[in-house]
Amino acid sequence: MKKIAAFALLGTLLCGSAQAYMNAPVISGGVGEEGRAAIEKIQSNYSVKTIFTGEGGIYLSDVDVQIVDRNGNVMVSNVSQGPMLLAALPPGRYILQAAADGYVKKQDFTVGRNGLKTLYVRFPVHDDNGGDYERNRSL
Repeated sequence: MKKIAAFALLGTLLCGSAQAYMNAPVISGGVGEEGRAAIEKIQSNYSVKTIFTGEGGIYLSDVDVQIVDRNGNVMVSNVSQGPMLLAALPPGRYILQAAADGYVKKQDFTVGRNGLKTLYVRFPVHDDNGGDYERNRSL
């Protein structure tokens, strides 16, 4: 029973939920300091970590994400619930395509047998409010 409560709390902190999208388990979130800490606590269970930012280092959420393997199989299709997305992909070569505010970024990457591959995706998006705080706006 304690495990269920712990997972419920973790889900709340991540502002997302762990779900299998297509062929790979995915979780996204990382809104606020507690959310980022929660993602960092579990990231060793995943092979890929993607961080979405805009100009000035603002964090972005609601990013449309698709990861395709070298054979064209969609491994991940998701809308991020925060600036970080974790995916459990097997070793291999992949293409990440991410879209935010009308901008599309593509990035080739390789997942090895060990360790966490971290991808940084920066969009030419500015914070309209002049602050350097998290952005949570629907596309």
